[in-house]
Amino acid sequence: MKNLIKFVLIAVVGLLISSAAYAKNDNEGKKADKENQKAAAAASKQTKEAAKEAKMEKGKAEEKAAKARKEHEDKVKDANAVGGKKESWHKKLFGRGKDHQQQLKALDEKAVKTQARNTERTAALEKELAAAKAANDTEKAGKIEKKLARTKESSDAELKKIEAKRAKIQAEMAKEKVEK
Repeated sequence: MKNLIKFVLIAVVGLLISSAAYAKNDNEGKKADKENQKAAAAASKQTKEAAKEAKMEKGKAEEKAAKARKEHEDKVKDANAVGGKKESWHKKLFGRGKDHQQQLKALDEKAVKTQARNTERTAALEKELAAAKAANDTEKAGKIEKKLARTKESSDAELKKIEAKRAKIQAEMAKEKVEK
């Protein structure tokens, strides 16, 4: 009987110790869960803020693109107005100046399309950059910044080429006027 009582006491003490240890582990698990939830909530909040900023940046870029398109369309309209002026019978007969005006009109249209395309590309890259910065991805952000810089340089170079062609044509037009 003594052995049975000892066995029961040892079993009860063992159960009490194991339940106390389990309760301690359960409290630590709850603390870890709370910390994970706080971290997830903070990350979610940062992601939402980054998304809002990216949306605002996209809106600004779209406004810039629309404004640039409108400015260039105004230039095209001005070129059309110049090209649509009545020409004297001499110019109609020999067709002087008409080719230049058509070339200027085409270059203005090309400039509008190029500017719009480049603005859209830039806006898309800026959106990606904002998302990468929000995600704290410095490597991706660095790559996107380099790509953005190259895109801006190439777009500036394209527009300078178009303006150079335009200046050359205008110089030829002025030269023809002097010769008359």
